[in-house]
Amino acid sequence: MTPRPRFGSALGSILLVAAACYLLVGFSQGFVLSAWSWRTWVVYAVLVSVYPIGLYAGWWKKREPAER
Repeated sequence: MTPRPRFGSALGSILLVAAACYLLVGFSQGFVLSAWSWRTWVVYAVLVSVYPIGLYAGWWKKREPAER
């Protein structure tokens, strides 16, 4: 049985991706958050949410069904 993803590891992954995406967007748009357009915020939200969803989907595919 594959171990369940822990909240701490998931949160760490989200924070790591959020920081990386902030640097990526920051270097192209500037690091002042109030100057970001709504389109930049949408791109940032998509980038930050795709990675954790992918991690969870990978775990979901590897899990073994529970025996009843």
